[in-house]
Amino acid sequence: LLGGFHFCWRRTKSLSSLKIYLWPQTSFPKLEHCFDEVIWGYNFIKNEHDLCVYKKFSGSSVVYHVLYVNDILLIGNDVMMLSDIKAWLSTQFFMKDMGEASYILGIKIYRDRSRRMLGLTQSSYIVKLET
Repeated sequence: LLGGFHFCWRRTKSLSSLKIYLWPQTSFPKLEHCFDEVIWGYNFIKNEHDLCVYKKFSGSSVVYHVLYVNDILLIGNDVMMLSDIKAWLSTQFFMKDMGEASYILGIKIYRDRSRRMLGLTQSSYIVKLET
């Protein structure tokens, strides 16, 4: 409930930084499903400290689903599980796959797959502050 209106996610179709559009519930009553209800249907659990972060565990596999305005970032340690979730999400929403994330909220994400490393940096933000 936001400002007296119930907001739901409009079902659409794609992912990595996926685009999902938010509409008032009354705009498309038959097409709308509240995002939480949909994502809980695939056994995601909402983080109690950050309500835009969802997690899913299956054995030793874990996937985090981070929601920011109209973008989704999927992070996990199991490529097959990520692919399954991405395929499932595409049956629930129209999505546009933006490929591997390189920036989020001004933070650069870099990877070195050969060394199995993932890093974050805000150096471009610091440079911007200096000028």
